[in-house]
Amino acid sequence: MLAKACANTALQVSIQGMICEGIRLFGDDRQKNEFLKEKGLVEGRSLASFALTEPCCGSDAKSIQTKAVLSGNVYILNGTKTLITIPGEADIILVFARTDRGISSFLIPGVSPGFIVTRVIQKLGFRGHKLSEIRLENCKVAKENLLGEDGRGLDYAKQILNAGRATIAAIAIGIAQAAYEKSLVYSKDREAFGEKISNFQLIREKLADMVTEINAARLLTYYSAHLRDKGKDFVSEVSQAKLFATEMALRICDNAIQIYGGYGYTDEYDVHRHWRDARLLTIAEGTSEILRLLIANLSLKQI
Repeated sequence: MLAKACANTALQVSIQGMICEGIRLFGDDRQKNEFLKEKGLVEGRSLASFALTEPCCGSDAKSIQTKAVLSGNVYILNGTKTLITIPGEADIILVFARTDRGISSFLIPGVSPGFIVTRVIQKLGFRGHKLSEIRLENCKVAKENLLGEDGRGLDYAKQILNAGRATIAAIAIGIAQAAYEKSLVYSKDREAFGEKISNFQLIREKLADMVTEINAARLLTYYSAHLRDKGKDFVSEVSQAKLFATEMALRICDNAIQIYGGYGYTDEYDVHRHWRDARLLTIAEGTSEILRLLIANLSLKQI
């Protein structure tokens, strides 16, 4: 499991997959050939970034303020995006902006005039990635780099994020698995009161709950991916998987720190890294609160 070894690498693979999926679903033949094949997004020869969030709005994506004005054969973009992963290092950035027809999506080369990384934002976890704020100042984007139809960007973003939630759930499971396995090893090595702490019933209870929750999250994630592979509606199931797996990962990592005791709070061991990484996942690509609303709404529509 990639995320078990390195959550940062897994996150970039997830973002890469989201952008590739967006181009596959909504791009024209030229875009698919140029970006997926020639520029090597599928093979990983180029890096991708996803730019939707703005200082004014995260979950409320329909309120974004970045503007895109068509002038001849180019769109001119102005606005600010924040909390964006590796925009300064990415070769292709999928940017969402408001046109006169609604929110649209654009494929922007990373070295475009007027595309400015204004600051790198320090963060709690996933320290192998730069999280940045970008400013678009009269940034010109070729009309042919409009992804899909003008005004359909918000619909595209929802579909791309739905696909990405399965990989976020998988990343959470990998992080939790790493924390759990380290807890197993530590509990068998650490002694207290004259015996291994793995012999204590309360420690065993934590270990049993950890592996049970990990496997439950794994099966829920597999099921959502299975539905998607079969071409069936999977939005509720993948939202459930993302919700459960990310909250599960936080619990497992918190219990891992508890098993390590005082050492879990120090840099003597790296178990706290897993907690810091897991903390992002209940927020990114759909907060737990938004997912609960979505799941409930979809359930009520079935009645």
